[in-house]
Amino acid sequence: MKFLTLTKVFSLLFILSVIVQLLGSIVLVNSFPNEKRIYDPRFQQLAYNLNTDHSFEIKWGTDKNPDRIMINPFQIQRGIYQNWFPIGYALVIYSAMLIDSNYSKILMILQLLLYSFIPPLIFLLSNSFYFQNNYSRAAFPSLLFLLNPYYSIASIWITDTWMITLITLLCFYLLLCTIKKRLKINIAFGLAVVMLFLLRPIGIFPLVVVYIIYAWKEYRIFKIHLPLIIVLFGILTWGYRNYLLFHQFDFTNSSVGYNLWLGNNFYTNNFLKNHLGDCSTIEDKIIPYFDTKWSFLKNYSEYQKDEFFKQQAWNFIKSHPLETLENSFWKMIGFWSPLRVRTDHWSESTVKTIVMMIYFTPLLFLSFLSVLKFFWKKEYKIKREKGILILFMFLWMIPHLAFFSTSRFRAPIDFGLIILSFDLIIPYFTKNRFPIISDK
Repeated sequence: MKFLTLTKVFSLLFILSVIVQLLGSIVLVNSFPNEKRIYDPRFQQLAYNLNTDHSFEIKWGTDKNPDRIMINPFQIQRGIYQNWFPIGYALVIYSAMLIDSNYSKILMILQLLLYSFIPPLIFLLSNSFYFQNNYSRAAFPSLLFLLNPYYSIASIWITDTWMITLITLLCFYLLLCTIKKRLKINIAFGLAVVMLFLLRPIGIFPLVVVYIIYAWKEYRIFKIHLPLIIVLFGILTWGYRNYLLFHQFDFTNSSVGYNLWLGNNFYTNNFLKNHLGDCSTIEDKIIPYFDTKWSFLKNYSEYQKDEFFKQQAWNFIKSHPLETLENSFWKMIGFWSPLRVRTDHWSESTVKTIVMMIYFTPLLFLSFLSVLKFFWKKEYKIKREKGILILFMFLWMIPHLAFFSTSRFRAPIDFGLIILSFDLIIPYFTKNRFPIISDK
């Protein structure tokens, strides 16, 4: 690929990404008309309320707009919420609404263009830090990512998974770029982490930890402050907003206790064992055991509910430490599982399950071997960026062991599986057999 420049490869991958998503969407719509498309009406309702009365409200079971899924929740879920989940993706929908009230097509085009940056960004990451200045090698992880069946239909999803993936990838790339000590890169990294905070608050935990470890030896203590100051400012701003609304400082969301309880109760263990890799139905399977007994929660405010669920979760954890550890084990298995077991879910599909197993099983196996090689062959002495990637992926998993996990939560770091897999197999290709991926 000596005739190609970095810019040309980046542009070609972007164009190819657009084509793949367009073809995937066309095939899905025309060949599988009955296939359910993934969406989350809570994001739509929040965006709608932002557009109509500039509020952050979600009316769960008390309003008919915009989707019937919101009309009949469980008793313990009913209420009006203003900080139930991160607002980042709802702001994306809101931006589409500002262009046209009939926002579906605008949103699809916007997502198509934004998500088309994912493979080129993987190329930049690979070329800069893992397969240095070898365009052919660096392009292979991007091309393999394009084969992800879910990516081909990402632009027609109305949920936050792929937006989180894009921003997480951008954050990790900028994290490694901070070694250049350029002011603009440090500012960009801080702003990108704030964007991720608005999409998925727990996502900033691995980034901040890795950044501090990574930057500590490279910078004087003063110079590592700038990105952290930007991130802290974003967190405190959101916390102050919550203080004004609820008279208590909270820099996350009021659903923390609810999600902690779902992942730590008497029925979690059995659910995790029977639904490896997918927790889409955890509410449907667990809440019925409690809904009648706890129906009084429908009269609680969102932070009263948050406190109640936190107390229930901590009571279970303290009184059942061994079962909590076992739950964490099954959450870890589910997080990395190529198998997605779901029952009675509205988007259930055997075809999806089989296709995703075919795609992810080799990647998970090869990346696992790559991690073993990193320690067995003492690559940590010479491959610092690989060690940073492994640490980042490990830390990304950790918070999900406290709540509940699903392979969808792993999606933002799937690019790491691909890079680790290629790092393992590329050295075994000789120059004579595969000259296209040989060294220059």
